Amino acid sequence: MDPCGFMDMGEVGELGEVEQFGPDPYGGPGSCRAGVVPPGIAPKSFGLAEITVDLEREAPDAGTEPLTEDGLVYADEMYDGSSLGCGRLIRLDIPEARDTSGRSIDGAFMSVVAEGFGRSPDGGNDLARNCAIADRLTIGVVDLIRGEQSPQRADADIAAPLGDRTSCDLFEHMPQDYRVDDWVPTSSPYLCDFDVAGPGIGTNDGSVRALIDTRMDEEAIDPGPLEEEMAPTRHPVDDHPVLILTKDDVCRARMPVGDVIDGNRSGFDLDEHDANMGRVRTVIELEGTCAAVQPLLPAVVASFG
Repeated sequence: MDPCGFMDMGEVGELGEVEQFGPDPYGGPGSCRAGVVPPGIAPKSFGLAEITVDLEREAPDAGTEPLTEDGLVYADEMYDGSSLGCGRLIRLDIPEARDTSGRSIDGAFMSVVAEGFGRSPDGGNDLARNCAIADRLTIGVVDLIRGEQSPQRADADIAAPLGDRTSCDLFEHMPQDYRVDDWVPTSSPYLCDFDVAGPGIGTNDGSVRALIDTRMDEEAIDPGPLEEEMAPTRHPVDDHPVLILTKDDVCRARMPVGDVIDGNRSGFDLDEHDANMGRVRTVIELEGTCAAVQPLLPAVVASFG
């Protein structure tokens, strides 16, 4: 499905000037983000308010009561109306929420989150306004699902690369003498946890996590603020740039895929951080012991490069 297609830009535009629209730099290919300047708010002083849609959310805790009689909508405990924003979880594992790409929707939930809309020039912050906006936008999402009109990625105007892939696709290009010993199914196609066995990999050292994700363009091949201490190095793998981050015997490898998606709309004066948030790239990451990660890098390039 197309995450950006679930946003009614007419409704979002009523909340203020939409200065950014595209994938969330930290939400993966199943996400979409609109950066909005509410009336009376200077973005360089307050930053952008945000609406985000994420198709890859976990189900609420067992026993959680739905907000609607049909059991489709739940409060989002991660975004519970605090300063982080307010969100709603929406069931996708119903017949009406079909996905023509073949993506499994068993047990799947999506979210709609509003953040930053309660701020005022005098320093006030009406957090309840975020929940009111999330509720309003959720109505439109549920209407699309119930009407069997879930937007599809094939029809999307803006879509992050690899949104129709699974990170387990790299199994098709495992290097000679290496094999997948075990793998753990997850609710997200973008996350793949598995054990690999082969030369140089010790017992209990083969656990690897593969992830299709999104990043700000400046962090696609460079370390982020929390990664500077992980001894960053860059290595070409079959002519593709790969960032290697190392801490003790653990490696994280990150490879950018596809072009930069620039969600910044022309005619707006954003500060450097907000402008960077609008420039997004898809990345594929591997994390595990260095002995397990390093031999798999050619498989990553062959699968996704």
